Amino acid sequence: MWISIAALSYKRSLGFKPSFDRAQLPMRWGEVFAELYPGAVGATSYEGIKNKVVTVRVQDPLWIGELSAQKERLRAALSVGQKDPVLDIKFTL
Repeated sequence: MWISIAALSYKRSLGFKPSFDRAQLPMRWGEVFAELYPGAVGATSYEGIKNKVVTVRVQDPLWIGELSAQKERLRAALSVGQKDPVLDIKFTL
């Protein structure tokens, strides 16, 4: 669907926020991690989402502790622009 810049600007002025498709969450995960934890990008991988809970595989138990401490920050960053926000993030080995 094509939408003009003027129409999008008008919709934004009314409070419309474009949303990301759930299929884009793996890409969003990479973007969020590159921004918040650039050194940890290779230590994690997006596994999927079910019932608004994102599952992320980590390479080391230390990352579970580190990332769990930042879970709310990561969840909020992933939820930006989503129609249905991410409710939780589950880290697994």
